[in-house]
Amino acid sequence: MFKYLFVGALLLIIFSACIEAGNTFTKMPPGPWRGVLKLDKVNSRADAPSEEDILAGKLDFEAVNPGELPFNFEVVYTDKDNFHILLKNADEVFKITDITWGLDRRTAKDTFTFSFPYYNAAMRGIFEENIIEGEWILYDREDYKIPFVAYHGKNFRFTEMKKKPAADLGGMWKLTMGTDTEAPYEALGEFNTNGNYVSGSILEETGDYRYLEGTVQGDKMYLSQFDGSTAYLLEAKLMEDGSLQGFFRSGKHFQTTWTAVRTNEDILRNPSDIVKTTGVPFDFSFTDAKGQIISLDDPEFAGKAKIIQILGTWCHNCYDETRFLVEQSEKYKNEDIAIIGLAFERSKDTLSAMKRIAAYQDRLNVQYPILLAALTTKKEEAIKYLPALDQVFAFPTTIFLDKNNKIYKVHAGFYGPATSKYKYWVEEFEETVQKLIE
Repeated sequence: MFKYLFVGALLLIIFSACIEAGNTFTKMPPGPWRGVLKLDKVNSRADAPSEEDILAGKLDFEAVNPGELPFNFEVVYTDKDNFHILLKNADEVFKITDITWGLDRRTAKDTFTFSFPYYNAAMRGIFEENIIEGEWILYDREDYKIPFVAYHGKNFRFTEMKKKPAADLGGMWKLTMGTDTEAPYEALGEFNTNGNYVSGSILEETGDYRYLEGTVQGDKMYLSQFDGSTAYLLEAKLMEDGSLQGFFRSGKHFQTTWTAVRTNEDILRNPSDIVKTTGVPFDFSFTDAKGQIISLDDPEFAGKAKIIQILGTWCHNCYDETRFLVEQSEKYKNEDIAIIGLAFERSKDTLSAMKRIAAYQDRLNVQYPILLAALTTKKEEAIKYLPALDQVFAFPTTIFLDKNNKIYKVHAGFYGPATSKYKYWVEEFEETVQKLIE
């Protein structure tokens, strides 16, 4: 009898110890979370189709809740009081460390802010009983807030359903975006499937939609992307003729319809053939985040070829290109080549723009100078500061200069690592740099 009591007591002690050891966190519980952005019913055009109209029609997206954009993240503790967040989109894992946490005495609830300082964006709200409720906020846009809710222990994205896909939707698709507008345009879809799982991206001539991730359920496909700067939701239905018809939402400010057919050819123009030069010598004098005026003819750049990056810290494709250029600046640090960023910012004043640039450089470990070119994100205004070009077609744009500051090549837009075109950009970049150095 004593033996059984001893064993029972020992098991109780072990079980209690396991519970205590597993509860070594003081804030929100670690592990997987499923978030959902509750997209507002706000249209950028008066004639834009409502989602209710789309869903009530032939597309009938019954596997998901209308207007919900899902995303996944993980809470990871470094010790019992400190944690970071891993925001996940397909192959990308985005680490968020700028976190504030505390008890709101007015509500007696835990409050939080997860910040994206280089995007001037944040997620803030309350935590209670394994549920987070709050808002995603873009501070540079007037009253731009989207409510969200997140649930602990959920690691699926759209649905836990496992309907057999009606067809393999992997491969290349020629998309016609904006079929409900007077100015539809073409894009290229790249989708990779594995059973119900689907990932990929959409490429326009200005850039790509980064890491899309989702599911195929029967004859329906659902994809989303959320990185703190952008929020994309794509829904599509496979039609009897093998084409796709879909609905696209970007945040709360834009929605449209699209169609797609399979293709084996690249329908997009060569990025190096889009922007032309005007014959005006390329030159600039702008200020860096430390308040120092930097000019193209400064002694530190003399006798060097140069890579000029036209960017904005708000631009997600610029983020991908900056990470690439950071690697290249280290690779070619002993060569006669310099990299300089010219930033066009969404900030309302110079001081806040400089703070964003400094945060951007710190977050991405950018060692090359990034200068504030102007407080504008409008391409027709940006070109006023770059008269050597006939247009600013895209953010980012990469300008290659020889050692005499003559334009050798202009590459418009950027296709990042979420696309198949990224490897061609790497090859083109290395070939161009070698020619300029030689």
